[in-house]
Amino acid sequence: IRRKPLKQEIETYVTMAGVVIMVVLMLAVTWNDIMRLFF
Repeated sequence: IRRKPLKQEIETYVTMAGVVIMVVLMLAVTWNDIMRLFF
């Protein structure tokens, strides 16, 4: 028996996925800028 409603759990997963996507995008942009500076 879960005390946490499923909707809240799904919302948590969606939020975590969004944060991960944002971090990956920031890393990709930063990597591109660094490569452009050195090459």
